[in-house]
Amino acid sequence: MNRRAAFWAATVAGCYILQVVFLPLVALRGVTPNLMLLAVLYFAVHRGPAAGVWLGFSWGILSDVAGLSLFGSQAFILTAIGYGAGRLQGKVDEEKYPAQVVLVLAASLAHVAGVACLEAIFEGSVQRWRAAVSAAQPLYSVFICPLVFWLLKLWQKAFLRQEVRPYS
Repeated sequence: MNRRAAFWAATVAGCYILQVVFLPLVALRGVTPNLMLLAVLYFAVHRGPAAGVWLGFSWGILSDVAGLSLFGSQAFILTAIGYGAGRLQGKVDEEKYPAQVVLVLAASLAHVAGVACLEAIFEGSVQRWRAAVSAAQPLYSVFICPLVFWLLKLWQKAFLRQEVRPYS
């Protein structure tokens, strides 16, 4: 396995394990930030739509397998968000806090609304999903996004042993 493939495999596995195992330990009233969404946004904006789609689908399927939401809904929504954020590559100054806040808030709200709509269409009720995720999750994700983006940047630099290319 080459270094780049090992990086992506470790990133997918690591973020998933953090989301499922460790983030519940820092939950506020049962609400955790959506680390996989934050990672999809980070890599999509830095690496483009292909990375956003691939990671969104990978984490979405893993989330669907272990989650409470309608099977396939997380994969669909995270893939769409990954593509949309990837289209912003080079157009957004993702290093600035206001840009991160707007990006994460918009994507988090789109994620919540998208999953709720899919639940309502295919199951007729969003009650089960609403109990697991509240309106507080987007705010929690916005609050920790600068830390997560910084950690992902360090992870990428350390693993790939190269400077992260700035996009203009």
